[in-house]
Amino acid sequence: MGAVMICLNVASHDIQLKGFTNIDLDESMKPDLVYDCTKLTEKFAVDTVDFIYCAHFLEHLTLVQAQSVVNDFYKLLRPYSMCAIVVPDYTKILDLTPITEVEKVIFADGQHKILFNTTRLLNVMQSAGFTTIATHFDNIPWVRFNSTNSKIDVSWQTAAIGIKHPKAEWK
Repeated sequence: MGAVMICLNVASHDIQLKGFTNIDLDESMKPDLVYDCTKLTEKFAVDTVDFIYCAHFLEHLTLVQAQSVVNDFYKLLRPYSMCAIVVPDYTKILDLTPITEVEKVIFADGQHKILFNTTRLLNVMQSAGFTTIATHFDNIPWVRFNSTNSKIDVSWQTAAIGIKHPKAEWK
């Protein structure tokens, strides 16, 4: 029998993914694990996680905290495992109308601390050690369904998938 895959949905909020350990600090979201997502290396061992999904969490941190979290993602992942990160992209948000929608997404009632775009997300992931990163998903329809199964346009997001490659050693 094969090893059990460890897949984490970091800062899951109201999105519970089947087959993942859904982690959030807010117990009212009913995650599998109520835990501080900035301290995952205290809960999970290095090189043990197969996949990490993190959506709409990094923008709630300072840039230093966000970099630290992504560094931890890299440490937790097994070699050749992947991490997918989704954040609001301020360059796409500016095209929203009315302006109140722009403010709603950017400021999030004071919850957002930093702005992201594809370049910043790529830089944070590269700084963490990810060397293979896919960032363009223009053919993916950015649509989410709410609790009443109505479509919500979330085309103002950007995403990146990074693969942890072990460092090559030449003999």
